[in-house]
Formats: sequence, C-alpha cells, structure tokens
Amino acid sequence: MFSLTKAGVAAGDIKVIVTMLFIIAVFSTFISFMLSVANALGIYEMTKTLGIKSKWFAFFPFFQSVALGKLADCAKGTPRTFFRRMLIILNVLYFALFLIGICAFLLGFVDTVFAADKILTNNGTIKANILSSLIAPGIILFAGAVVHLVYRIVYYIALFRIFSAFVPNSAVVYTVLSILFPFLAPIFLFFIRKNKPIFPRRDGYIYFTEG
Repeated sequence: MFSLTKAGVAAGDIKVIVTMLFIIAVFSTFISFMLSVANALGIYEMTKTLGIKSKWFAFFPFFQSVALGKLADCAKGTPRTFFRRMLIILNVLYFALFLIGICAFLLGFVDTVFAADKILTNNGTIKANILSSLIAPGIILFAGAVVHLVYRIVYYIALFRIFSAFVPNSAVVYTVLSILFPFLAPIFLFFIRKNKPIFPRRDGYIYFTEG
C-alpha cells in the first residue's frame, strides 16, 4: 500500500502539510462566509431603501436572486420585472441541471466500471462504446455550464444597473472590477448600501415603492 512515509516524506512534514491544509480550509470558509454576509447586508439595505417588501430575501439562497433582480429592475425607475424573473429562473435551472448531471454521471460511471470489468474479463480489451453511458450526463453538465454563463452575464448587467443608481460616477469601474475579481462585488454592495440612489425621471412611477 502506498504511503507518504514510504515515499520519503517525514511524519513531521505530513503533520505540517495537514495543518496548513486545515488552516487554508478554515480561512477560505471564513472569507466565503464574510463575503456572503456582506453581500446579503448590502442587498438588504438597498432593497430597504427602495421600499421593496421582500428585502429579507437577501439572506436566503435562490431568493437572493429575486432581491438583487428587484434592485436592478427598480434602479432605472421602471416597473419591469425582467431581472428578478431571469435571475431566479436561471439560478434554479442551473442548480437543477448541475444536480441531475452529477447524479447521472455517477450512475453512468458505475455502469462504465462494471462494463469495463466485464469486457476485460471476456476478451482483455476495452471498447469505446462502454463510455456511452457518460454522454448524456456530459451533455447535461455542459448545458448547466452554459446556463450558468448566461446567469453570470445577466447578473453583471443587473449589477451595473444597481451601481448606476447608487454610485453613478463609478458604475463602470465597479462593474469591470467585479467581473475581473468576483469577490469584490459583495464588498462593493456592502459599502454602497447606505448611498441614496439617483434615478432618471420616469413619469407615473413611484420610485420608493416596489414595482
């Protein structure tokens, strides 16, 4: 049986490696948690400023997409519901495709392993057709990746609209930085959450009431 000690790695070095990996994992989890909190607080405060009733959606997965979408829909002073609908639909669709794809891939992988073992036992060769059970899961996962890409595009457009209302002079810079460094988006939303939004004039629309 292979072991790190037999490979020449000292027991003390193994402990150091395990400790460092544990520290990195804890630190990464903490940073991810803090960014999630910052993102939720930012969205919550801005939806509260706009008088959006479902402001508590900011703290729940999937529903956070609705809150962010409502912010984007309200940011330009129009009573449309495009972003709130698109973001939640794409988010749920991506999650469903990803979950189905992973389950199908695991089941297909098991079938492939048994098929390969059977073929090897019979004639000592492996035929390419045993991989056929992995084709459908691969297509599903690819479709999920495409949906996620579309979601990210819609998300960044929505983010730009929000920035345009709450930090109009820095909207382009904030959006570009958020695309290049995604971890900055929650930070930006958190720090601008108290800003007073600036809207273009739209007749017949009440800006501080949910559309």
